[in-house]
Amino acid sequence: MICRMSNRFEHRHTPKLKAALPCGRSKGRARSSVARLVLALCMSALAAVAGIQAQEYEVVDIGTPGAALAVSDSGGVAGYSVGPEGRRAFLWRDGVMQLLGTLGGEASEAWGINAAGHVVGESHTGAYTEWGEAIIHAFLWDGETMHDLGTVPDGYSSGAWKINDAGETVGWSSLYSGETHAFYFRSYKPRAIMEDWHSPDAMYHSEPRAISNSGWIAGYFIPVDNYYYTFRAFLGYKDPQGLVRMMDLGALSPYPWLESRAFSVNNRGDAAGWAYTEYWQQHACLWVEGQPIDLNELDSRSIAYCVNDRGTVVGNSGSGSTQKAFVWDEEFGMRDLNALVDPVAAAGWRFRVARHINNRGWIVGSGQLNGVGSAFLLKPIDK
Repeated sequence: MICRMSNRFEHRHTPKLKAALPCGRSKGRARSSVARLVLALCMSALAAVAGIQAQEYEVVDIGTPGAALAVSDSGGVAGYSVGPEGRRAFLWRDGVMQLLGTLGGEASEAWGINAAGHVVGESHTGAYTEWGEAIIHAFLWDGETMHDLGTVPDGYSSGAWKINDAGETVGWSSLYSGETHAFYFRSYKPRAIMEDWHSPDAMYHSEPRAISNSGWIAGYFIPVDNYYYTFRAFLGYKDPQGLVRMMDLGALSPYPWLESRAFSVNNRGDAAGWAYTEYWQQHACLWVEGQPIDLNELDSRSIAYCVNDRGTVVGNSGSGSTQKAFVWDEEFGMRDLNALVDPVAAAGWRFRVARHINNRGWIVGSGQLNGVGSAFLLKPIDK
């Protein structure tokens, strides 16, 4: 992400989840999630016994140093490229790379793309605050122009994380008061402005990282009733009264001081991210019906960055030189993506971080190609 200060860390319908879920999670829901995890482990064991092979992939070199951060169901890829002029947001489609420029500053990154090929992200503006911090603004690239989305009222910086197929964009905006608020922007709406979506359920920080086509939002916030001031993953929506509700998804232990974060949500309302266990281990986590499922790890720690509508999760495990991109599903569990690509076709590649997976199973992320940090695209091989 473009560097920012360390302390910043009208839907078409309302998603169908009871507002009471976070504080009144039923035993039935807990049993449902536990049963799903047990089923996943059983399926993995049966697959191994039966000799069923996991999905394999072909690698597509996007052709740029940098990182691929999002892939749409129509096959467009967005991310950032690192070149002589610095870091630039890009759109890659059908083998063609297009750099999107900046809002006047030195760098930009693209974090989201929808089926229409519209891209959102953040860019330096070339301006600075009176205390010397670079001012960053969220942008929307509509196929021709990079548009500055501005900030929420009393804000000075912003960044867009994701855009859905209806053109709904969510992200963060930093306020002069020191707070960070969620924002919402409807790009296809005439005379659209950035709306402050800070929730009454949050203290001074709320940051949605994803919005699904069905209207769910997910991210992290400091719950208003959390006196440990801990960042927690949330699942949210806009209620009929126009209030943005954010529901604390908890961690992999009931202790309220343990941190969790969500980075993705699918159309069913399943969210993916990471959470601490009771032993302070950082594990990739999938929340189903509001209940956390520990996806475990390949090496020391793990983070889940995306879940698609099939329930397939991607992310990375390990740290530093041990980082491995992974894919997880109910049938095979967590698998190292480096082991699922033909070693001859992937000669020189080391896949470090899987950032996004679309509903076609295409996976994008970042790794190293012959020792140079590079963006990649992996496509499933039909069997």
